[in-house]
Amino acid sequence: MGILVGQRDLKFEGINIIHMNRYYPNSLPFRWLRKKLNIQKPLALPWGEWNDWEKNLQTQRPVAFWLTQTLPEWLEKPAELTIDPLNEFKYYLKNRFIDKTHYLRTGLKPGEWHDFDTRMLHGLFTELVDFVEIEKAHMQAIWSEQKNQQKYQMPWWRKSHWFRWGRWRCPQAGLDYLNWEVTLKKDADWFNDPNHPDIGQPTDQSLAAREILALYHWWVYQRTQRPDVQDASGWSAICDEIRAKYQDVFAEVTDEDLQARQDQALDRWHEIEQQYEKEDTEMLIRLINIRKSLWT
Repeated sequence: MGILVGQRDLKFEGINIIHMNRYYPNSLPFRWLRKKLNIQKPLALPWGEWNDWEKNLQTQRPVAFWLTQTLPEWLEKPAELTIDPLNEFKYYLKNRFIDKTHYLRTGLKPGEWHDFDTRMLHGLFTELVDFVEIEKAHMQAIWSEQKNQQKYQMPWWRKSHWFRWGRWRCPQAGLDYLNWEVTLKKDADWFNDPNHPDIGQPTDQSLAAREILALYHWWVYQRTQRPDVQDASGWSAICDEIRAKYQDVFAEVTDEDLQARQDQALDRWHEIEQQYEKEDTEMLIRLINIRKSLWT
């Protein structure tokens, strides 16, 4: 299936994406005018076919083309010179000082030393959590009915284009959006063949959502419940026993049985640490593998 491009994407080349929500040829007055002039404008076309559609209309009905395409684009010019610079300044301030999209948040405690491997792990997964709980949550809320917006307690300023300055977080809304994406399946519109064997299979968006959910749950719920290495290895119990017997945890252990169990606990400690590090690395790789799906 080819890529479908909507009417508002006609002007994609050469403009900033933040202006895509204003496309006068598709505004209500000009949709009414096209209807009166009996112009059938498709909702979406495969990539490259919009130019053919415009050329055909301009050739066959030049006046109608001027009224419904050229004129509304001319009417956009004043906004491009006034509103657009204000929008660009607003988005600069928001990106620079609020969303701070130029760096990764780690969630690590400030003022302490954190090695690069730790910053990498925590930075990427903290951003994944923000992606789910902020970006996906916003998608769920804005496309939901009014009752669902109330369910998620979406603040009024988050609904406003001009007042959307804060970072609204709602884990449940983000998870609900991902769970909806998981249900997406390929239908007959994906293929020219109505009997294609892949009809009913999950879409790429669905597969990515499943992986995002798995990684999110691992980081937020499973990893945080890992047993402490010293407790799980028996090292803490050994230290308590040494302290009780010698009054000093750093005392030289002369009891051969206790010394043997101390060595076993230390070996087990290292073994569990390696297991944890291996799991962290595997999950990081899985996250990197879906990085091209982490956008809204």
